[in-house]
Amino acid sequence: IVKYNKLSKKDKESVKRPVKQSLYTGNSSTFEGMIKKLSYQTHGLIAQYDEANIFLTKMNKNLTHQAIATAIYEMETYNHDLVGAKGVGDFMEIDDPFMSMTLASTSQWLYEQISFKDFKTGYLNRMVFYFGNKQYDIIPFENTPDDEIRFDEFQKVSLRIWDFLYAKKEKYIFKFSKEAKLEHQRQYKIYFNQETIKRYKNIPEDIYIGTMIRLSTTVLKYAMILKIFEVFYTNNELIDNQIEKKFIDMGWKLINIHLKNLDILMLNMSSKNTIQDNFIDIIAKSIQAFLIKNKITQDSKVSISYLKNHIATLKKIDSTKCYDILKYTCDNYNVNMSVNIAGNGRETIYYYIDNF
Repeated sequence: IVKYNKLSKKDKESVKRPVKQSLYTGNSSTFEGMIKKLSYQTHGLIAQYDEANIFLTKMNKNLTHQAIATAIYEMETYNHDLVGAKGVGDFMEIDDPFMSMTLASTSQWLYEQISFKDFKTGYLNRMVFYFGNKQYDIIPFENTPDDEIRFDEFQKVSLRIWDFLYAKKEKYIFKFSKEAKLEHQRQYKIYFNQETIKRYKNIPEDIYIGTMIRLSTTVLKYAMILKIFEVFYTNNELIDNQIEKKFIDMGWKLINIHLKNLDILMLNMSSKNTIQDNFIDIIAKSIQAFLIKNKITQDSKVSISYLKNHIATLKKIDSTKCYDILKYTCDNYNVNMSVNIAGNGRETIYYYIDNF
């Protein structure tokens, strides 16, 4: 890539641009940039955001990006027109996209900024939550020599795995042993037992079930990651593609930690969301009433700016919250939305109602 960048513009036209497969740090970058980076990767993308609040705030403003991120999680083929500033576009298609995403933020920000509806819409219940140590519990230079050696070993193993995957031209297919499949079924039944559901008393049952349906697949992903890590950590040259029962057990243990953290998260959200949800319903009803009263159909659809100028309860709310409220209104009060993409690639969302 360094050599390529030194070439003149004319020389670059006759040379294929080299693609570097690397960890993607998404801080201060656009969602479109992340998708473009994903299209370069043969074996998917690892995206890391040190400031998750910035990323999630941007995602909450753009319903299209939320839908794309959800589809990529399900490994649906991505195909989209890329429109340039002059209206001349290109077409990007990614078959079987795979992306791992790590978001780091403070628990307090999560308590204040997200709501139960973010889980009910299927967006946040695809994520796994882990709480780390409090900052003041981490003492400088506290790491022991053993910790440093272990970290160095893990780093070397990760690089070996990276080289292995980079060298493979085709996907590596894993198969689960009979015992692993039976253990996965057994654990699945335990976590969907009513007694287990009641144990996490702060998680609403509909959110719990929606989350666990998705996370049962996450267990299988954890099992594959743990399998390949153990193989390279033990310097085993023979890589068989069978996932044994013990890796399924490890995967469910990680999910159990997540559920405990999710229970804490929901507890801290409860008091704030009870007030906030009632307030959102009041605004949603006023939006619906305004659209019905003024007979705003698809032919006369209006933008968020128009609604803010004409509905008093929306005027003092910032744009990010407005997007959240309008999304909730569309989901629960029979309001429709459509997205218009201008020649410069800018998106505008319009709202209307069909039934009066």
